[in-house]
Amino acid sequence: MSFTFECVQQRVDCLLNQLELIAKQLKEIEDRIAKLHAEVDPNAASRSLPGFGKHISAVVDSAVGDITRFSSGVAFSAYIRCVPRENSTGDGRVPDGEHERQPLRKDGNRYLQSHFYLAAEVARRYDAECANIYVNLMAKGRHHKQAIIAVARRLGTRYYALKMRQQIDPKASYEFRDLHGRPITKREAKVIADRLNHARKENKKKASSARKTQKPSTTKPDPPIPESL
Repeated sequence: MSFTFECVQQRVDCLLNQLELIAKQLKEIEDRIAKLHAEVDPNAASRSLPGFGKHISAVVDSAVGDITRFSSGVAFSAYIRCVPRENSTGDGRVPDGEHERQPLRKDGNRYLQSHFYLAAEVARRYDAECANIYVNLMAKGRHHKQAIIAVARRLGTRYYALKMRQQIDPKASYEFRDLHGRPITKREAKVIADRLNHARKENKKKASSARKTQKPSTTKPDPPIPESL
């Protein structure tokens, strides 16, 4: 044999030691980030938003900085690159978070855009309003990414509103609501979101089955049998 088990074991031990060192360094960095983030957001208000865990909330808070430098929630949504460009024939926007398929603005923060996109992927599964936005846009034929960007845009306006409210009430946090605007618990919001997403999947299956049944047959009829002489 061209190797010995002692040499393999030594190599494995070396790799395990390296992994242990890397894990220790990552733990020290995460603890440092958590400590600094606690100074910026002592009441963990950002983490109360749907889709914002300890990592995304820390990244967003550190990248945004002073929220008062933005004039409105729309301006902040444009900064995180979740607002379409304006159409030359109009503002290019219609109700319910949709737009006339205009490309997104490119003058914002791409780093924040990716994190709000990740948060939106989670929020549509746990928040009633975010799930409703996603389901409605998908039902209207929008692509998954377009629907997620619309959810991210709504999260952007929520984040802005929450941070502005914190300027008056430092203990302010996000409050889950149902589709009628009534306050609910996080568990109740998850139930509503599950129901909406389940209904979308069922409707998609029914539509697919209906298209298959309506599809004309492509099989050619049998040729006629010639009459015998």
